[in-house]
Amino acid sequence: MWEASPQLNDRGYRTGIVHLTVGEMGSGGTPEVRRQELLAAANALRLDHVEVLDFQDCRVTDDFPGRLKIAAVMRRLRPTLVLPPY
Repeated sequence: MWEASPQLNDRGYRTGIVHLTVGEMGSGGTPEVRRQELLAAANALRLDHVEVLDFQDCRVTDDFPGRLKIAAVMRRLRPTLVLPPY
C-alpha cells in the first residue's frame, strides 16, 4: 500500500510559492480565476506564503528590472530551497 510522505511543513519547514505572472493569457480563465485557483492550491498544499508578482504573462525576460524584482523577493523570503519550473 502506498503511503503519503510527510509534508515539508510537518517537518518544521516554511513553504510557499511565488508566481511571476497572474496567468492572464491562460485559456479558460481570467486573472481573478487564476488567483482563486492559486489560493485553492496553496490551501490544499498547506503553504505558508503565496505571492504573485506583476510580470506580464509570456513576457518574463532576463533583464535588470526583472532581476531586481526577483532579487527583492529572494532577499525578503531567504529561501533555503528553490524549485523553479525549468
